[in-house]
Amino acid sequence: RSAKHEYHRDLFLLSCFTEICYKDMRYLTCEQIIPDTKGHLWLHGNRCKTGGEYMVNFLPADLRLLEKYRGTAPSPLAFDMPGLSSINCSLRRITKQCGIPRHITFHLARHTFATTLCLSQGIPLSTVSKMLGHKQITTTLFYAQTTPIMIEDAIDRVESRLGGKFAA
Repeated sequence: RSAKHEYHRDLFLLSCFTEICYKDMRYLTCEQIIPDTKGHLWLHGNRCKTGGEYMVNFLPADLRLLEKYRGTAPSPLAFDMPGLSSINCSLRRITKQCGIPRHITFHLARHTFATTLCLSQGIPLSTVSKMLGHKQITTTLFYAQTTPIMIEDAIDRVESRLGGKFAA
């Protein structure tokens, strides 16, 4: 395991937890990380691609990664971002070493955020759309993949709400 692969992995994980795409992370500045009145850190900015506003609360895993790499990027940037092809190459090597048969790219992190961290936890599609900085909710539909766990949870909720009302 090389330091470069570890760094690339950590950037990918940060994107998984924050939804930040590569280009937005490349230009992310420390000034975009803003504390709220309760001391929680938020990431606030406009998407490079669409200009759409995004706002995301940092999770504990994000905070550890922020702290781990604090001060390693040229000011005022939050991260020293390598080229996208370099990161994707590292991700291919990491997945191969781990025996993961899937093709993983940096952009997949946004899909992970939308599906695994948000939609599968019951966050409404409209909220996820706003978090991703999409101007149109139809764009978010490309990220909204229904997983078997989501279907199972939905069926469990229906069964619990019916509470035997229609028992034979």
